[in-house]
Amino acid sequence: MKAFDPSHSSGAALAVAVICCFFAGGLYGWSALAAPLQVTFGISTADTGLAFSLAIVSFTLAVIFTPVFFANRVSTRHIAGLAVIGAICAFMAVHAASFGMFLFWFSAGFGAMSGGLYSTTLAIGAASTNRTVATPVIVASFGAGGAVFGPLWRILDAANWGLHGLYFLAAGLTLSGILGWLINHTICTRSASSGDMQARADAEPSQQRRLALLWLIFAFGSYGGLMVLGMASKMIDANGISIWLASLTLSGIAICNTAGRLSVAALCPRLGLAVCLSLSVVLTTSGLVLIYAGGVVAILISPGLMLIAGGYGLVASTIPLLTCASFTPDTFQRRFGIVFTAWGTAGFSAPWIAGTLFDMTGSFDLALLSAILATGAFAVIGRSLVREIEQSIDDRTSLQPPRV
Repeated sequence: MKAFDPSHSSGAALAVAVICCFFAGGLYGWSALAAPLQVTFGISTADTGLAFSLAIVSFTLAVIFTPVFFANRVSTRHIAGLAVIGAICAFMAVHAASFGMFLFWFSAGFGAMSGGLYSTTLAIGAASTNRTVATPVIVASFGAGGAVFGPLWRILDAANWGLHGLYFLAAGLTLSGILGWLINHTICTRSASSGDMQARADAEPSQQRRLALLWLIFAFGSYGGLMVLGMASKMIDANGISIWLASLTLSGIAICNTAGRLSVAALCPRLGLAVCLSLSVVLTTSGLVLIYAGGVVAILISPGLMLIAGGYGLVASTIPLLTCASFTPDTFQRRFGIVFTAWGTAGFSAPWIAGTLFDMTGSFDLALLSAILATGAFAVIGRSLVREIEQSIDDRTSLQPPRV
């Protein structure tokens, strides 16, 4: 049977994917909206964590089901439609009359559109002739959205903008949607003749085991990072850090997250996937220890948060490439949708658990302990899976695009 032969993404399509994914990454600025949410609707810390946990659920469901709607082809006009709908949701969230309506427009609406954009743009990156660079860059662009919108919303809130800071997100999504519509580039994401072969592969025990291990790695590896991204503002405020240092810290978190994602493009081809995962464990564990020590020396919290963000960024880019190495290119988007439910599980549980434990105890000590345990599990399972993959295939070869 003929090998899968995707139509490659053009440079213009990749540029649209990067830009749209950047604005979709505004979801990563969620922690800066915690304070204006509490002021606007009078809700608790646990409620703010729940709002963003629900956004993660919507995001994850969209990543799972987007390949169903765009089964065989992905177009930049599909991206444009998702971006414009996301802009409408962000605009309506500003004018939500109640916390329930904010959940509808932001958590459900924008969260879903952000997930749809993430899945679709990754499909474009996977169809690139150099996916080892294109995929981490697209993943990094999502994190870069947090590098801009998190600090921006924090500063705007200090200037009494409140939730109106979402206007900037809505405008960016609208403009990037227009750009995607004008480019109008389509790629093939699946071979029409590969259905039987995919069904047989799905039934193989080894493939199911590998999929399960990938799921566990992503869940445990994301837990600490998502806790930080979701509750960073609260962690900072609980230790009395000034507004400018807080803004600098939030910016540093987003920059380190983005740098971690981009670094995979350089590290993976040269050193392999195992090094990327090991470095993530080291950074995340070091950061969690520093934050714990920050209860005595508050200034340690800022570098601790940044280290965790960098470790999480490595995970966010390594998992898509690990999925590429584990399965065939034509099943990537669908397989990654399944694996991504692990991210949704961690995204739902980590901020909500952290907020709940803080409300119960008045500190983040127990939340940090849970993150340390999750990181330990990530290290053990990740080492096992990467060793298995490296024994069966050459990572560098498997991550190269198919010849056409």
